[in-house]
Amino acid sequence: MTQDIVTLYVSLLSSFFTLSSSTHTPTPAASGNDLNATPPIPPFVPPVSNATTNCHWLLRVLNELIECVSELGALELAGEASQSLKELVGSARWRFEEAICSGWVRDAKVFYRLETWHPDPDDPSITAYLRQVAAFQRFNAISAYRVAGGSEERANALMGSSSASSSSSAGGALSSSRNRQDIDLPVEFQRKVQSAFLDGLYAFLDGLVHVAFSDPGEILGGVGAGNGTKGKNGGMGAGMGMGMGMEGEEDTGRPKEVDVRNVDIRILLTVSNLTHLRETTVPRLISQFQSAFKVDMGADVQMLMDVIDQLDKILFDDYVKRKSAEVAKIIRKGVLGGTVDWYEADKPTEVHPFIYDALLSLVLVHAQVSATAKPLVARTLGALVEELAQVALDAFGKVERFGMGGMLQATLEIEFMHQTLSQHVSPHADQTLQSIYKTISQSYYRRPTPNSAAELQQELEGLKRTLVASRRATALQFLCFRRASKAQAPQTATGQLADGSVHPRLRRCHFRHRKGRHRSVSCSFPPRPLLWRRVPRRTEKSRPGREPTASSTGLLLKTLGFNVTAIKIDPYMNIDAGTMSPTEHGEVFVLDDGGEADLDLGNYERYLNVTLGRDNNITTGKIYREVIEKERRGDYLGKTVQVIPHVTDAIQDWVERVAQIPVDESGKAPEVCIIELGGTVGDIESAPFVEAMRQFQFRVGHDNFALLHVSLVPSINGELKTKPTQASIRDLRGLGLTPDLVQLPLSVTSKISMFCHVANEQVLAVHDVSSLYHVPLLLKAQGLITFLEKRLKLDLVRRDDARIARGNKLMTMWKELTVGHDRLFDKVSIVLVGKYTSLQDSYTSVVKSLEHASMQCGRKLNITWVEASDLEPEAQHERPKEFHAAWQAVCTANKVLIDLPCVSSGILVPGGFGVRGTEGMIAAAKWAREKKVPYLGICLGFQIAVIEFARHVVGLKGAHSAELEEKTPHPVIIFMPEISKTHLGGTMRLGLRPTIFQPKTEWSKVRQLYGGAETIWERHRHRYEVNPAYVKQIEAKGLLFTGRDERGERMQVAELKDHPYFAGLQAHPEFCTRPLNPSPAYLGFIAASAGVLPEQIERQKSYAPPVRRLLPGPSLLTSSSADDGEIVVEPVAKVAIV
Repeated sequence: MTQDIVTLYVSLLSSFFTLSSSTHTPTPAASGNDLNATPPIPPFVPPVSNATTNCHWLLRVLNELIECVSELGALELAGEASQSLKELVGSARWRFEEAICSGWVRDAKVFYRLETWHPDPDDPSITAYLRQVAAFQRFNAISAYRVAGGSEERANALMGSSSASSSSSAGGALSSSRNRQDIDLPVEFQRKVQSAFLDGLYAFLDGLVHVAFSDPGEILGGVGAGNGTKGKNGGMGAGMGMGMGMEGEEDTGRPKEVDVRNVDIRILLTVSNLTHLRETTVPRLISQFQSAFKVDMGADVQMLMDVIDQLDKILFDDYVKRKSAEVAKIIRKGVLGGTVDWYEADKPTEVHPFIYDALLSLVLVHAQVSATAKPLVARTLGALVEELAQVALDAFGKVERFGMGGMLQATLEIEFMHQTLSQHVSPHADQTLQSIYKTISQSYYRRPTPNSAAELQQELEGLKRTLVASRRATALQFLCFRRASKAQAPQTATGQLADGSVHPRLRRCHFRHRKGRHRSVSCSFPPRPLLWRRVPRRTEKSRPGREPTASSTGLLLKTLGFNVTAIKIDPYMNIDAGTMSPTEHGEVFVLDDGGEADLDLGNYERYLNVTLGRDNNITTGKIYREVIEKERRGDYLGKTVQVIPHVTDAIQDWVERVAQIPVDESGKAPEVCIIELGGTVGDIESAPFVEAMRQFQFRVGHDNFALLHVSLVPSINGELKTKPTQASIRDLRGLGLTPDLVQLPLSVTSKISMFCHVANEQVLAVHDVSSLYHVPLLLKAQGLITFLEKRLKLDLVRRDDARIARGNKLMTMWKELTVGHDRLFDKVSIVLVGKYTSLQDSYTSVVKSLEHASMQCGRKLNITWVEASDLEPEAQHERPKEFHAAWQAVCTANKVLIDLPCVSSGILVPGGFGVRGTEGMIAAAKWAREKKVPYLGICLGFQIAVIEFARHVVGLKGAHSAELEEKTPHPVIIFMPEISKTHLGGTMRLGLRPTIFQPKTEWSKVRQLYGGAETIWERHRHRYEVNPAYVKQIEAKGLLFTGRDERGERMQVAELKDHPYFAGLQAHPEFCTRPLNPSPAYLGFIAASAGVLPEQIERQKSYAPPVRRLLPGPSLLTSSSADDGEIVVEPVAKVAIV
């Protein structure tokens, strides 16, 4: 009977301590922060509790359970009862461990509310918040260690804390259960606690950044920042301080001039806190945790330190940027504001007031940093001096020329700043200041005289005396910039060393002019860049709206009358895109000069109505080839060639050169350049380009550079996720680039503005539209142009009335295009039979040509994609479903055209390479010819039409292309003799080529669509051509070659006279299409498919081809001077680079 009673008691005890899987609903966070959702609270935890009370409660409950089990164990039970008790204890430990870790992370995410900005008693440059963070982490780690089975004394010893002793009364059984010896914790416990420990640290970092950019009143709910007044979160702070050594801290206060309501103060304190975390707090906590839990956290520690470094850089750069902007404004106004005539200025007698104003602004910064976080003084002033040196270089670089007095005055200003701030001049800043001397020297203009050298030396001696007097007069005002150093010779307030010698930098200030001729340098404003940068994370999809956004921005700038160009940067090692697979990279776009580029350049040409060259596409291969060629020629004079500065300088030089090349019929240099920087931040391939753009923003100046960030915001279960965007902007800032504009959906703009540190007006609210042609109007409505005009000061660029009128006309035409597109109801259906239909980007230009032509014909385009290999006989047995679907699409083209006049069809066979799918294309061409279905063959499609006609009409059995069947008995398509068979890259017949219509071809539909012209120009990309030996046989049967090359040897246009529209072009007319001026060949194809070809031919009598700029003969890639074929362009007043 005793055994039955014991068994019943064990059953009741097990039931009492059963750990249910149901949960409490957590209380929502009090503030609208972006931290992750609060995890559910287990039922055995009080619903209203924090991490501290949670630990106390669970330790007490576990202690009671262990005591009960120990008492029963003394009865020496056997069988199922004993085993059940053991399992119950193990299950309780694990569930309690989960609960502690959950509460740990949950409270860590809102721990930032305890930041009252009180100084640490031992180090006033940081806040007491860090002491609270360390205590919180230790307390939870000790509690987790004890729940897992470790002793309290051992945990305190390993974690370096005695704060948990207050809870000993709640854990007597726990403390004695292991005889206070070290234990090996189960692996699952180690992993669980380690994850919570790291998550807590990351949550603290999130909180640090959050409070730095948030008003203290909003975070603390009325707690006075720095005054110790309790608010609605005071109770929370007290509760979380229980047992962690945080109670009773003395409010030492800060100096009265430090007001943490000022965001600059908060940023400085946060940067100081991050520095202390990186150097002291985190290493100590990590070491203690690894010792207690016997884990190796090497990789996790490195990642954590990297995050701290990135946050530190973001915050510090933000502070420096704001402060440097204030001082930069003073310097630019003083140098370029017109108060000084640098050419006619008299000899200097004192430093100009604007220099004093700039230095006094730095004094205020020094005072603010010293009172807030004194260890940051040297770092802050060093960074500011670097920024201001670059500003001064840019400002003096914009001065057209200096006379003797102006040259001496500018030298006095720079040297005064140099010596006053000498303790904070880094090597980089020193190099920039020396560049200013060089810039002034190059712009120094004076008619040479026999005594020029002696006169200049005499003037420089007088300049030294003026400098010494100015330094002596301001010694006290700028005393704060001096920093005692025992290793350095004492320097007097006059700028002299203790031995009486003049500062060595002043002795290096000299200017030379070349004997026998004037020294006159004409300087203009540097290019004004506007950079498009997409920095996707690994989770993002390709091209998230980047191309239409960049192109639409350029179009809007053209509507204002600006000349716009574009550059695409691709960080792959290929020289160009010519040898890339279309199914991996998309379409290879061919330019007038024969350049094979990324398809984005086609987008720019279509939207901007410009003609770009191969140099508008920059690749890593091109840059490295240029640098290596320079090194081989000895241009670097024996220096060690490195990525920085030689590769980055080559990138910047390339951009500046190409940005000034005319790209339209005006023949004038562009005023805005759009740069699309591809790749992913953090990739090795794109690192040199990101660094080059970072340097470039200083090279051209703040007012000449704007960065627009386009990022994907994925939708998961209907919720927009902004973390990829936040992370990409964070990484981008860590690399030195700060976005000026961010494009995102409307619902997340405020969130991104808050957590990515961009103003609301800098976040463009965009949404999906029915057509990409609406994007320019959408961006204009969001204020993009207004922002850019203000940001880049575009209103200073002169535009005559004619250009403004053309811009207004362009906007009107674009609005009409979009409105007309939305009102299209009748459809035209096109069957596209291709080899690369798995990636529709392979035919981007073809699709755009069809769209432009269908809009011109008043039809809504519908494309049916057919994989050419699915039409071949083998597919009927291997892929019967795909075979029948493909043939149904092809065969119903004629039926649709007959039965439904408002819906029509045509068959298009585009270009391609290789034998795969060619028999299917031949079958499609045969169907179109026999059934009188409109057909257009482009490049390979042209050759397919010839092969099909030769086989089935001419009777040449086995006729084929030498590319596809080397042993064919009738090679109607052959390899062109002058093209290399071994080197594939850039060796095809490429670029803009003429086509001459033959005599007596006035009937030609293609010729009529081109306005009846005798000669047309289209771009080519092919290696094979029609065999001249078969031309007469083919033409005798009715397929006429109406267009040939300038020598009449190459067949370039083929047509059937007795067909509604059966045409083939060896060229690629899709590369020259424009939304407002469609390609004539495609326009005729769509018109024939829609049954309106005669009307369109009538309209095309007034057709005017796109006006093209004059292209250079050789590529600019290897040109280094005008003698080598480079286009020489006069500098423009302002150039904006996007």
